[in-house]
Amino acid sequence: MFSRMSQYLTVAIGSMVLFSGALYAQRACLDNFTESGEWSSGKSYKTFVEAKETTYDKAFLAVARELATGGLLGLSSNKEIGVVSAYQENSGKKSTITVIVTESTPGAFRVEATFNLAQGLRTPSAAVRDSLCSAVEPALSESQRTAPGSGSSGIALRVGEKDLPLSVGVGQFRKGGFGPVLVLYFDFGGARAETRSENRRPSIAVRSANDPNKAYLLVRCDTKGDRRSIKVGSAGSLLKSGVTGGGDLAPDRDWTIPFSSVPEGRGAWRLTPISDLPAGEYGLWDIQGYGVALFGVD
Repeated sequence: MFSRMSQYLTVAIGSMVLFSGALYAQRACLDNFTESGEWSSGKSYKTFVEAKETTYDKAFLAVARELATGGLLGLSSNKEIGVVSAYQENSGKKSTITVIVTESTPGAFRVEATFNLAQGLRTPSAAVRDSLCSAVEPALSESQRTAPGSGSSGIALRVGEKDLPLSVGVGQFRKGGFGPVLVLYFDFGGARAETRSENRRPSIAVRSANDPNKAYLLVRCDTKGDRRSIKVGSAGSLLKSGVTGGGDLAPDRDWTIPFSSVPEGRGAWRLTPISDLPAGEYGLWDIQGYGVALFGVD
């Protein structure tokens, strides 16, 4: 929900916006989701739905109420032109969300949401999809929101015969060591993920417009006390990313696990490690947004 949109995490390499981590079903707002641009210059995310069995007034009011309860700033609405807008501020940078309601055909209304991420900020694409869906779907009738097939998730771990959704979040940035041996980590609360598989070669369902090998990394996590950690580089990589702008933070190569990817229909993929995984904690790392979907193997 948009109640989490005002949360964010700032690290030395810049700022990352943290959206709701709830997972999403296979719905029209997901099929219509697109993204463009690069984080260094500002990315744009869009989706839309066609609302039926409703009125313009009901659709517009539902959207306006959703954004009004989301903890956003600068909320503005204009019913005459069908526009609701707001923004999220992070380190002095404004990222805007705009929802437009128009009558596409008699009795049907197109509800389109656009999120423009400010230059230099990052956010997991998977979480943006969910947040934009939460902005437009309140305009849908109950029958549209509970249509058949709405139960399959966007990022999910196969457990038995079911795909169980994985939450997407951004970890807490931490420096370890000192001097020339300074290393960097992302930490996640809790020693164990709630969603787990007994399959040593578990598969993960992913919604991605392109081959997920270019968008995700499968990573292992080290557990210490009440946290899980992913090593993401050293002092040198931090300098390169934060000062020169010439690179990204990414999990160390020896913390990544090769996987195969097989398409399973329009915008859907199945990822599988190429070898058995030892029992432990793992995650699917969003290369652009630094978001991680965590899971465990027993």
